[in-house]
Amino acid sequence: NLRTIIDLRTYVEKDNKPNVKIDGVQYIHIPVFAEEVIGITHENNRDPRKMLDNLPDMADLFRVIVTSEDCVSQLKKVFDVITDESREGAVLWHCTEGKDRCGIVSALFLFLVGVSREEVFKDFDNTNIASIKKARLLGFLTYLVRRDKALAKEVFEIYLAKEKYLTAAIQSIDEKWGGIDAFLHNQLDITEETRERMKKKAFGE
Repeated sequence: NLRTIIDLRTYVEKDNKPNVKIDGVQYIHIPVFAEEVIGITHENNRDPRKMLDNLPDMADLFRVIVTSEDCVSQLKKVFDVITDESREGAVLWHCTEGKDRCGIVSALFLFLVGVSREEVFKDFDNTNIASIKKARLLGFLTYLVRRDKALAKEVFEIYLAKEKYLTAAIQSIDEKWGGIDAFLHNQLDITEETRERMKKKAFGE
């Protein structure tokens, strides 16, 4: 019953690897952040060897996504689509790895429908079922190129959904916006009525 796909990737990522178009499905591109956020968008026009010299701090990236006015504005657009009462069928959202932009949107959605923090973190950790093989491969390739175990481990961890990354985002929301509920209401304009409607939709009540 898929009717809507939200692409959270940057313009460069989207252009390098366009989504497959599906008949009857609306495709909406809402980049959470711009290409200027280096090291994490996987743009093919970057030299991978140079990226190894400028690896992103994933905890910082997670903080930026929920504190930057530009990013929060984009998140609001995403949730405007997800919570649109007139929208029929299932909504799918994705980024490139499925853990940073997609991970935060998914966590916020679960909070929106009343899921506990413990369960949100469990869901986030499940991302690693898909991520672990690629993380190991890239860590191994990094070691082959640089012979640096510490760097290889850092690359490995960048591609995982680590608890500390999501914790950094939630702590930033608590500190800057006064908590998850306040963030959902004041920054994403999600009313209690919308939350109740989405709970019923999510859990089939």
